[in-house]
Amino acid sequence: MNSVSRFLVGVDIGGTFTDIVLLDRHARRYTVHKLLTSTADASESVVTGVQEILAEANIDIGAVDYVVHGTTLTANTIIQRE
Repeated sequence: MNSVSRFLVGVDIGGTFTDIVLLDRHARRYTVHKLLTSTADASESVVTGVQEILAEANIDIGAVDYVVHGTTLTANTIIQRE
């Protein structure tokens, strides 16, 4: 059995767009999905984006081994003094 995790999801929440990347490490392929970031609750964009990319790839959430998240929202808020 291969010990390398198969599916990984990466999430980048930006002020305008949220980018979701699905990586299939066995096939060495990735899929990218982009959607608008919800200004009311950025986590809504993450949940929606992950659901959409997994549906497009016909992959069950249980097959995802890791989710990695990054954002610039906090830094941008401080820099822009909002």
